[in-house]
Amino acid sequence: MDSDVIDLRGQSLLLRRRWRSIALMTILGLAAALALAYLQTPTFVAQAEVLVDPLSEQTLSSGVIVPSEEVSTQLEVLGSEPVAANVIDELGLQDTPSQLLKTVTVTPIENTRVLTIEVTRAKPAEATDIANAFAAEYLTYRQARAVDQANAQREAYIEEFALLQDEFASVTSEIQNSSGSDVTALRARKQSLLIQLTSASTQISVLAPPGVDTLRGGQILEPATLPSSAAAPRPINLGVLGAVIGLMLGIGLAFVRDRVDDAVRDEDRLREVLGGKSVLGHIPHWGGSRSGRIATLIEPHSPMSEAYRTLSTNVRFLLAASTTRSRGARGGSAVMVSSAEASEGKTSVAANLAVAAARVGLDVIVVDADLRHPMLSELFGLGGSAGLSDVLATGGAVHDHVLDVGIANLRVLPGGSVPPNPAELLASPGAQDLLSQLSQDCDLLILDSAPILRVADSLELVTHVDLVLLVARNAVSRLRNVSAAVDRVQQAGGELSGAVFNDVDARASSFSDGYHPPAKRNVISTSVN
Repeated sequence: MDSDVIDLRGQSLLLRRRWRSIALMTILGLAAALALAYLQTPTFVAQAEVLVDPLSEQTLSSGVIVPSEEVSTQLEVLGSEPVAANVIDELGLQDTPSQLLKTVTVTPIENTRVLTIEVTRAKPAEATDIANAFAAEYLTYRQARAVDQANAQREAYIEEFALLQDEFASVTSEIQNSSGSDVTALRARKQSLLIQLTSASTQISVLAPPGVDTLRGGQILEPATLPSSAAAPRPINLGVLGAVIGLMLGIGLAFVRDRVDDAVRDEDRLREVLGGKSVLGHIPHWGGSRSGRIATLIEPHSPMSEAYRTLSTNVRFLLAASTTRSRGARGGSAVMVSSAEASEGKTSVAANLAVAAARVGLDVIVVDADLRHPMLSELFGLGGSAGLSDVLATGGAVHDHVLDVGIANLRVLPGGSVPPNPAELLASPGAQDLLSQLSQDCDLLILDSAPILRVADSLELVTHVDLVLLVARNAVSRLRNVSAAVDRVQQAGGELSGAVFNDVDARASSFSDGYHPPAKRNVISTSVN
């Protein structure tokens, strides 16, 4: 049950991340459908109804119910090429019978003797004329076949009548010339012949004009009328269908893209490449004019600051539970903050983590250990101060370069001048001694180090810290790079402690403004000197 909930949540987040592409596909589907509707030639449908009457020689003298088989037969007759050919001749159409029949649909109305004729044409008047012509020509065709049948039957009755007459005359003559017992039999035969002659005469009269002219076989129940609007295309229906198809394609493509997309976009996949390590913090997106500034200083009551306070708490709990290193001998704990590649927010995370830890009373020193691109000095407004590289290169006193930035419990060691050999400096025994000195002088030592996959600098430090935090930026960091960074740390003899998921969409996370006091009400501002 829990896995189902997690899966549904993951799918919901996926759709929210890909909403632009889904919306684009929906709009494209709608546009394509409307374009198709615009390009299609409008078609009109006219409908006529024909009532099929019974047709036989008995029809003239008695009512006969038309069996369902006869209705089915007449349906085929109505939609046959001979009837279509008569319609073409009547209306002067250019279609062939087979072409015309492709625009005609004949269907029976269930449990009735009614056949419906539907004609679809580009011109409404033409559709109406063809539907009515099919009904009329069908009845004419059916009557002609009936008359032919009646004439053939009448000729048969005439021949039979002549034969009966001859036999009747012969029997009459025999009666006149006979005597005795033969007369009785001949008189009975004569009476039988008289009955047959009467029946044959009646059938001949029935099948002779004008009686045969009443064999119509049906009637037009409802003639076709001029269609008031086109049956197709229907822009609204096509538009809805196109939008739905576009939406489904968009959702499908969203799932396909998510499978092939290597960007870090959700915590579950990030945790997978971390080898099950925890995601210790979720830092919401914080851009615009505020970018490049320390959130915990300028907006201490914002969701962003709360996220860093949560990260600080998780780091402190993790340090308290850590048994991998003996911190007691050297003082405070050391935490290295790095990333797989550049521009993933590691420096910002290190600075804000330092401020958040200092504000709970920890004595914090944050060190700019990214000697190739030192940025902490700029964040804290320290200018081009000498720092770590200068101490390692000259062997000077490190405490002379640890600067107070005007924030209680927080000091900064800048990166200093960019050296030609940063990896060698960080691998030197002097660097180990420096870290030991700094950790003894604070509760928490935070190192902002170089990207792990770019250079080897950070790998020289992983065995000299208590925790290694990897910053992964939403939609920027790559899963394969994160995985490679984890492997690099392990190969260097260290162990990744956890990750910080940076620049996440606040709408897709648990961040909320609902439990924070107003950021601008009775808040004492703190500036960086």
